[in-house]
Amino acid sequence: MTVLHIDMAERDTMMLADMIISPTRYMIEWLKLRGWVLPLQQEVIPNIIQGSPRSSGAVKEVHRLVFFGRLEERKGIKLFVSMINALGKNLPADFEVVFIGNGRGYIDSLPAVDWINRQSSNWTFPVHKHIGAAPADARALLRQPGNLIVLCSAVENMPYALAEAATAGIPLVTCNSGGIPEMLSQEHSKDIMINDRSVESLLTVVAKILKGRQAPLPVLTPNIFAAKQSWLKWHDSHFASHASRVNADVRRRRQQQTSNVVHVAVSFPNKAADVRAAICDRMEVKAPSCVLLLPGNYKVLNESRPVLNDICGKLHLMNASRIAAVTFGILLPDQSLTFPSSPSWMAYDGSAAQCSDDIPIMATHEQFCSTFKSQAKPYQEYNSWSYAHMLVRQRLMLVAYPAVVFQLLAYTHEGYGCISANPPAHRKFPGPSLLSLYANAEDVLLDSVIAPATKPHASLVLDAADKQNHRGWSYGWIDEGRFLPFTHTRHSESKLQHGVWQCRNESLPYIHLGYKMIHPCAQSNHCCGRDKAVPAIQYSVNSAHMQSSLEVVFDVFPRCGDGLSVSMLHLHKLGVEQLFNYAYKGNASSPIRETLNFKLNLLYRDTLILLVDPHQNHDCDGVHVAKLEVWGD
Repeated sequence: MTVLHIDMAERDTMMLADMIISPTRYMIEWLKLRGWVLPLQQEVIPNIIQGSPRSSGAVKEVHRLVFFGRLEERKGIKLFVSMINALGKNLPADFEVVFIGNGRGYIDSLPAVDWINRQSSNWTFPVHKHIGAAPADARALLRQPGNLIVLCSAVENMPYALAEAATAGIPLVTCNSGGIPEMLSQEHSKDIMINDRSVESLLTVVAKILKGRQAPLPVLTPNIFAAKQSWLKWHDSHFASHASRVNADVRRRRQQQTSNVVHVAVSFPNKAADVRAAICDRMEVKAPSCVLLLPGNYKVLNESRPVLNDICGKLHLMNASRIAAVTFGILLPDQSLTFPSSPSWMAYDGSAAQCSDDIPIMATHEQFCSTFKSQAKPYQEYNSWSYAHMLVRQRLMLVAYPAVVFQLLAYTHEGYGCISANPPAHRKFPGPSLLSLYANAEDVLLDSVIAPATKPHASLVLDAADKQNHRGWSYGWIDEGRFLPFTHTRHSESKLQHGVWQCRNESLPYIHLGYKMIHPCAQSNHCCGRDKAVPAIQYSVNSAHMQSSLEVVFDVFPRCGDGLSVSMLHLHKLGVEQLFNYAYKGNASSPIRETLNFKLNLLYRDTLILLVDPHQNHDCDGVHVAKLEVWGD
């Protein structure tokens, strides 16, 4: 199993680009449907591939089915195996199956190789597994006579496997996924492309080919082979127009009205309501104006004042973008330089011993007054990181401009760090320092200020007194290898608080349940639009290297259906480690209690995931998690 994390920086980079070039129209539409803000100028130019067009109408003899790609669910390995099982006994005498791909992932909580061995244990025909084959060896294996490659990924953009197979004259069958229809000639792909990605449709096409022992060769569209010329033409056009664009920008700058930057002195502590009143209620400004919130331990470098005016003008021109405020490079007391950035928006000398936990921020007067929510608790005081947190919550950005504009006169904290693992005195709270990120690191700082508590790093203790105490853990489900969090709605029922966990963007709840149970879902109408859904609880680490203890206590109720499995994964930079995996049969007479303890080395960005995986038919009962905690040693 692989958990994907989409970096917000990718969205921001795309939004700020002048244009976007995609190898398929599908990818552009995919991003738009998921809320990405794209530049207005968009072009589709395929990736360049080596090879030349092949004549249409050619066929080759086949008797061997090949799965080629990463051995994981997103690449369709379950669909492939289900189709093999459905083929029955009417197979060619020399029929074979081949797996070629990377096997580092997990399938149904099992290592991919173990899962394939289990699935193919009763197959009566030869099965060849080339797991982790080098690219050159994999290409040689694919070119062997008799191969029919089956590409049945759930999502694809412009798969090179398909392009290389087509140029090499290797027969294939593919699903109508992603950008694949843009790659294949529609006229010559009707016999090798499956539209609805089901076992039945794939079986129909593959069985027909095996019966006739011949498969048509794939034919790529002409624009695939014209990609090199398209790229060369784009570069010629781009550089030819570069000079005219630069000249137009210069003329626009000269016509732009000189911006006015108003300095606002802020110091700690400074009540948020007072800051807002001084800037938004009492300040008289002339448009276009910007406010510079300048802490008392900073000064503006004299030669840098024109930079502030220039960036102020740019902020006004970018009022339709998501950039709401800007900070700049800082000259530190030791004459070194720093460019403050998330997570804590601070200036520091590279160690936790000296730092200033407030930095200068500039925004347009209008933007600041519309985004600074001084009345929204818990922001009782103004500081740079709390304002950055406000912007994040409004899907806006504070960015660091690459110019040194300010000088730090003195650190506000010496001997204390500003980071959450070593907070200064006014941020100190009892308890361990390892904290989990819910959405971004500013949440960690906010939590350390307003929610002092003597709690473990991350705990999920569901009891009658606190139905939703899931500090550090997120409750959701696994969809094609991705963790998707649920949303939670409470309502009153029989004087007890019960909850409804809902899939995001789904009108129906995942399952109507009480506050203690975690339910798997199979063969039900409530699986987030799927026939099967695996609920999961996830914790992501935000700390340096630390020895930790994990305690898990849960009760299993497999009284109906054919049972379920409970497993815990530790995802780290070296791969995936399975801490435990227990399978429970259905119709148990009493609950099964498990109490587990582990010693772990948790690193920054490690992830722990508890999964409750249903068998073929189990969407009732479930798992009661009595305790799920991470402690620092």
